[in-house]
Amino acid sequence: MNKQANSAILAISMLIATIAILTMPTVNATDTPTFIVSPTPQNSWYSSTGCPTSVNITVANVTSGAGFQFGMFWENTYLNCDNVQTYIPNGWNNDSTLQITAGIDNIFNDTYGYYLFAIFDATDNPYNGTYTIATMTFHQLLNTTGTTPLSFSDIDIADLDGNSIPSASTDGSINMYPNAILVNVTADGSTIQNFPYPTDWTNWNCSKANDGDTSYVASNEEDQNSYNDLYVANCSWIPQNATSVTVSVHMIIRSTSNLHKAIVATILKATSTGTVYGGNTNPSLAYQDISTTFNITASDGSALQIGAHIMSGKHQSGGIWYYYPGRCTEVYAIVSWS
Repeated sequence: MNKQANSAILAISMLIATIAILTMPTVNATDTPTFIVSPTPQNSWYSSTGCPTSVNITVANVTSGAGFQFGMFWENTYLNCDNVQTYIPNGWNNDSTLQITAGIDNIFNDTYGYYLFAIFDATDNPYNGTYTIATMTFHQLLNTTGTTPLSFSDIDIADLDGNSIPSASTDGSINMYPNAILVNVTADGSTIQNFPYPTDWTNWNCSKANDGDTSYVASNEEDQNSYNDLYVANCSWIPQNATSVTVSVHMIIRSTSNLHKAIVATILKATSTGTVYGGNTNPSLAYQDISTTFNITASDGSALQIGAHIMSGKHQSGGIWYYYPGRCTEVYAIVSWS
């Protein structure tokens, strides 16, 4: 029997084999041909319009591979497979390959979706090295947080005679996120004017977590000048096709006088907007969460900064002005999109 017939029989036999999730051995030897999901974990975000996320299916450490096959399972409660792009190894072409697929089946059963693809060379041209078989594109179905697996099954590599070459696989996963993400400050931004307390902390450390008066930034006790702090809030992970992107900037802040309250506002700095301020507010003596929602573009995420604007309250007595600072103990944001 010639090699073409052997390859065709091998592919067909794989397609009609009983489909079940297989537990594959862990790869220890560097020379073992291995099917890999890359990157893993991959990140996805929920969108009502279907925000795509993609992974590559790659087989590494191939020696004399004349054919490849893989099956992939995903949890259809969380993911829908929208598209699979398959690739022909270098040196092969459409005229000399046999390609068979079971197609995308998002309702393979009550739990899983399934996809199967096989490709075989019909010439004496085996493949060596690392080969990306396919790119699979999914979108997240639920507005939730969690991790969902991508599980290999029915993997095989064939040599020129149609015989199986021992191989292994490493399953992957997708980290799911809702379309409203909490973002904390991670560094000082481009404007630092408020006084840090305690003084041996950098400003952003004073505003990275709500610890009350243990650490905070504050306006001046000697004047009513406008004091601003901006902090880095890198959101480079915002999907580039996201629309209606909003940033709700929050600051947990208080006045130090109930009669002469501080004047405060949230700040956002983005490439598309420049520096913009929320409306002025007079917080109470107790710490409270004050927020403003701003509109940005998806491309603003990597350079996003958020912060607090504080002016001390003031009161004149006996010809002397007294100033009552505002204190901000935390700044954070919630980013959302359609």
